[in-house]
Amino acid sequence: MVVNFGGYRFSEPVRLVGWKPLPSSGVYALLIAGSSLLTRSGYQVIYFGESKNLAGLSVDEHHPAYPCWLLLAGSRDNLYVSAYLTYNWLKAKRQALAKKLAADYRPFCNYEAR
Repeated sequence: MVVNFGGYRFSEPVRLVGWKPLPSSGVYALLIAGSSLLTRSGYQVIYFGESKNLAGLSVDEHHPAYPCWLLLAGSRDNLYVSAYLTYNWLKAKRQALAKKLAADYRPFCNYEAR
């Protein structure tokens, strides 16, 4: 099941623990299980971000939003991730998409979108 955010088809959500993304640039969504009027998918988005290389992304205690993710999820085991691969996109374009999605969906852990 893919997840649609802003007209972009993100991958099926998988548990963050054990996530093995492709070595591609992309925009990612951190999710927790639970329905949301915005996603209608059984998941609620709590953060949007972007990376030049999803395979090298640090989505752990080194990420500045990690404490917020844990606060909402309760534990790392309850975090899910979904990605939109952006082969050959420049950083500015990835950042613009992540910023737009954060502005549209207003996830709790994207502080700059509030």
